[in-house]
Amino acid sequence: MLSLGDGMGNAVRKSVYGKTLPECKSKAEALKKRCDGQSFADVRKSGTTVGELADEYLKELTERVSNGSLKQNSYARYEMFIRVHIKPRLGEVKVKKLTPANIDNFHKALNRSDLSPHTVRDISSVLGLLLKRAYQDNLIPVNPMDKCKRQILPGKQSSEIRVMDNKEISAFLSACVGHPLENLFQFALFEGLRIGELLGLSWDCWDSERMTLRIYRQLQYDRNKKAYGLESLKTKQSRRILSLPASMNAVLEKERKRQLEQRMKAGELWSNPDDLIFANEYGGHLCHNSVRKQIKKIFAEIGVPEAHFHSLRHAFTALCIENGDSAKAVQTALGHSCLSTTMNIYAYILSDEKRASADRMEGTIQRYAAQMR
Repeated sequence: MLSLGDGMGNAVRKSVYGKTLPECKSKAEALKKRCDGQSFADVRKSGTTVGELADEYLKELTERVSNGSLKQNSYARYEMFIRVHIKPRLGEVKVKKLTPANIDNFHKALNRSDLSPHTVRDISSVLGLLLKRAYQDNLIPVNPMDKCKRQILPGKQSSEIRVMDNKEISAFLSACVGHPLENLFQFALFEGLRIGELLGLSWDCWDSERMTLRIYRQLQYDRNKKAYGLESLKTKQSRRILSLPASMNAVLEKERKRQLEQRMKAGELWSNPDDLIFANEYGGHLCHNSVRKQIKKIFAEIGVPEAHFHSLRHAFTALCIENGDSAKAVQTALGHSCLSTTMNIYAYILSDEKRASADRMEGTIQRYAAQMR
C-alpha cells in the first residue's frame, strides 16, 4: 500500500500486487516514479474522454498508413472497432474515471453480441492499446485494463482442421480439367499460396530456368478506396522464394501460353499494367470473391461442400508432411512468421506424422534387436 499526495494536502492510497516481495517493491518504485512530475490532482483535472483518446490514436494510425508502416486494411479494421464498438459504449467516459468494472461490463456486452470470439478479443486489444497510450501520456497513473477479469473474454477456440483426403484431391483435380482457372487451382493446391499472394503474382516473380518463384506482394481490397491494389507482404518470412516442382513450372508455362492467346483475342481491350500471371480475359486482376465462389462450386460438385479456397493450403501442408518434409520446411513454404504458428495450426496433421515417426523408429529398434539375437 502506497500513500501519495494529490497536490492539495490530501493522501491518496494506491495498492500494488505481486507474487513476491521483490516484485511488489519493484512495482511500488515504478509507481512512485510514474507519479514524479505530476500529482493525482493533475490526473483528476484531465477531462480527456475515451472517445477523444481514440480520435487521437486514429490520427497516429493515419500517419502510419501514409508512411507505409501500417496497412490500409488494418487501419480500416481498427477504425471500425472504435467507431462501431468502443465509442458508442465507452466514448463519453472520461479516461480518469474508467474502472476495471466498466471494462468488464464492456466485454460482457461484446460477448452477448453476434460477434465471433476472435473479433471480441481483437476489439479488447484495441481498447487495451488506447489505455496503454493514456498511461504513457500520464492521463492515468495505472492502467485499469490490468485489473480486468480476463476470464470474461472468450478463450481461443482450437478447431480441428478438415483436410481433404487423397480421393477428394483426385476428384478436385479431375473437376478442374477444362475450367478457365484450372492452372490457378492446381498451383494453389501444390504450392499452398494464400489467395492474395496467388492473385498478386506477376511474371517477373517467376524464373522459368531456375524453376523458382518469388513471393513478395499480394492483391488486396482497399475498403476505403473500394478498389483492389497490390501491396507488400507484412513479414520477412512471408516474403520468400519457392523452388518449384517441374510440373508446377510446366503449369506456369501453360498459363503464359493461355494468356498470350487471350491477349490476341482481346486485342485493344487487353490491359494488364501489373503484368499479372493470373488475370481475367482482358488482363485485369481476378477478384477474391469470384475465385472463392468458383472453387466452392467445384467442391460442392465433388461432394465436399464444407471446403473452401484455404482448404487447398491445408491440403498442401498435409501433402508436404506426408512426403516427409520437416516442420521447418513447411513453415518456410507457407510463409509463417514463426514455427510455433505452423505447429499450432497444423498440430492435428503433425500428430499423425508423430505416429508414423514412432512406427519408423520401432522398425529401427527391431532391426538392432534382431542383430543382437
